[in-house]
Amino acid sequence: MLIFDGDCDFCQEWAGWLALRDATTRKFRICPFTVVPSPPMTPLLMVQAQKAAQLITADGRQLSGGRAVLFALRETNWHPNLIRLLEHRPFIWAVDVGYRIVAANRAWFARFGPH
Repeated sequence: MLIFDGDCDFCQEWAGWLALRDATTRKFRICPFTVVPSPPMTPLLMVQAQKAAQLITADGRQLSGGRAVLFALRETNWHPNLIRLLEHRPFIWAVDVGYRIVAANRAWFARFGPH
């Protein structure tokens, strides 16, 4: 399950893009945090989902922010060699910082979305 901010146009665009990539395999349930049932939604997960995308894997692991995005991209087979590289240090640190920068400036980055 990929949980994202459903009020943000930028987030909605990217979630839609990911849903299209996932359309044939349907590995993910992609939904805004405001409609996630309990469980898996908890008060802590609600707070975390308001700050960054959250991904709960089939085996119950929870990934947040850039790591959640990388997992989703890997599972949808988007540039697998690049994703494998980015999942390792020091690149994963850059992904985490980049995610925080984009999340803090979503309105500006929305201009570069997957239109």
